Amino acid sequence: MTTERFKDHLDRLDTGLPDHPDTAEYMREGRAARRRRHSIIGLGAGALVAAVITPVLVWGGSTSTVNPTGEVASDPSSSASSEPTPTPTPTPTPEPAPVGPVDRSFGDGMTAAVTEVVPRAELLDETVGDHFEDAKDGNFHFRNPTLSSPPDWANVFIWAQEYAADGLQYLYVRAEWDTIAAEQMSGCDDGMYEVMKDCSVVESDGYTVVVHDGARFPGEPVGNWGRSVTVTGPPSADGSSQYVKASAQVKDMSWEEASAALPSVADLTALAQDERLRLPEPTEMPTP
Repeated sequence: MTTERFKDHLDRLDTGLPDHPDTAEYMREGRAARRRRHSIIGLGAGALVAAVITPVLVWGGSTSTVNPTGEVASDPSSSASSEPTPTPTPTPTPEPAPVGPVDRSFGDGMTAAVTEVVPRAELLDETVGDHFEDAKDGNFHFRNPTLSSPPDWANVFIWAQEYAADGLQYLYVRAEWDTIAAEQMSGCDDGMYEVMKDCSVVESDGYTVVVHDGARFPGEPVGNWGRSVTVTGPPSADGSSQYVKASAQVKDMSWEEASAALPSVADLTALAQDERLRLPEPTEMPTP
């Protein structure tokens, strides 16, 4: 998405912000919130596979023959106006087929699932990772999930998207395989939040569904309220687990206002359980 299209998307959202919102401040708030959640998203993940454009150059030419009188006879196939042969429009070179269990269509499916729950959601950021790289944001150092070029589709372990939507500070979905966070994701984590109105844990078809409602992280303003649903699968042979998180947050509201403005628990649960958000297990888990 280009900068202009991005600004245009934000200008059309009924967010209560000025006509020309400070997008830099919005993105800073998002990054700060994600760091508190240990859910770093790399901004500008970039295109997954670049299309190689190969122009086709065709040289136009003509032939001539000499008749018995020595005159040069023109080629009847030549144009009388001697107009040059037009060059065909360049066509993209087909991309090689992905060698792993996923390709860029996984992100399309994720977006389709999100917009079915929140129809006016606008995709802002997308992170796809098949390995980790060292990164820095001010004095904050972290290991950032990154996609190789060309992508190593067989080892994609995370696919995350962040959205803007009417009335929300953000809407966030994340599909991931992890060997560390699985235990934390499969239960109520009271110690992570400064305030939490409710938490529930339900087992469903071998998956653990955890709902954190009315949650606020330490250091966040009093009017910030979050609602999240995490679905964790059983551990695989190497001990890693698949999990999906769907969460949303509002700001500058009472809990009563926030509870009505946030996507419902039922909608977020349906989103987190959607088959389109279940990322296939990578061939090899990267080292964090």
